Amino acid sequence: MKSIYIGILLIIMSVYTNAQNLPPNLKAPYPFKFIELEKFSRSMNPNDTLKPTYINDSFVYINLNKPKQISKLHYEEAYPYQKNHAVVKQNGKYGIIDRQGEFVVKPIYTDFYIPYDKYSVVFQDGSSFNFASGKQEANIFSEIDRWYPQTYAYEVGKKFGVKVKGNVNNVRIKGEINIKPIYDSILYTSYKYIIAQYNGEYGIIDTEGNTILPFQYTDLVNSSYDYLYYFALKKDFYWYYYFNLNQLFKSKYEPVELRKDKHIFKIQKLYNFFNDSGKVMLPQNYKYISGRGCLALNKKNEIVFLDSQGKAFVYYGFSQSK
Repeated sequence: MKSIYIGILLIIMSVYTNAQNLPPNLKAPYPFKFIELEKFSRSMNPNDTLKPTYINDSFVYINLNKPKQISKLHYEEAYPYQKNHAVVKQNGKYGIIDRQGEFVVKPIYTDFYIPYDKYSVVFQDGSSFNFASGKQEANIFSEIDRWYPQTYAYEVGKKFGVKVKGNVNNVRIKGEINIKPIYDSILYTSYKYIIAQYNGEYGIIDTEGNTILPFQYTDLVNSSYDYLYYFALKKDFYWYYYFNLNQLFKSKYEPVELRKDKHIFKIQKLYNFFNDSGKVMLPQNYKYISGRGCLALNKKNEIVFLDSQGKAFVYYGFSQSK
């Protein structure tokens, strides 16, 4: 069973690695994982005086109070400190260092990712390091009986339907609900709603096949995974931004990523974000903004972090133009 979990983990890590969807000018030569850096930025202390800095094609950590390097070690990748520890890459492998630059987890791992709901980092063998306790832990996987329904798209001929198993409206159903295969495609299924395409247009149905939003939209963007919360649908020349099936606002600008008060949109090959009221939040546009709106690339090609008010500050001493 453990080998199955590790196999699933490797697939998950591959998805995390390949799901970055970065514009071509960002795929190189930045020496770090954008998605993981962005996740670290959410939980780091922006006032931490130990900063990773890129010097002569490698990273070192500088203590801004000195200022000087905390050790003589150089790294291929270096990430923000999470309390007393940081993830680094040395000789092609990942490990964990403390605030003196000493390894507390030796660099023996070929990959890592950060779980959505845990203050830790998970390595490819299923083991993890907990930043709160400062300790390495065994694999974190367990099997659970999901309370929400499982939805599966299926194809008959060239049309698609959905099978629903498990709990529907908090009642465990026997067998399955079969939504007939009448749709051009099934684009997204959640525990409650399904985005489908019918006669070339997009709409939303529930897990019993009832139409919730009519099939009259020509494009969509959805950022949810298990829940259909924030999404946008296009009709004519406008995008309609929704939260939990309630329309928030409409805009002519194309959405890229949808989050609470940080709806990233594209404007003439640059990026900014709206809040839930449709107000543009950033005083300048960026060449790139990460999915959570915490990490950006400014017009000087510097990697900057954005605080909760959207104020930019340079964290890494690194620039693509150097």
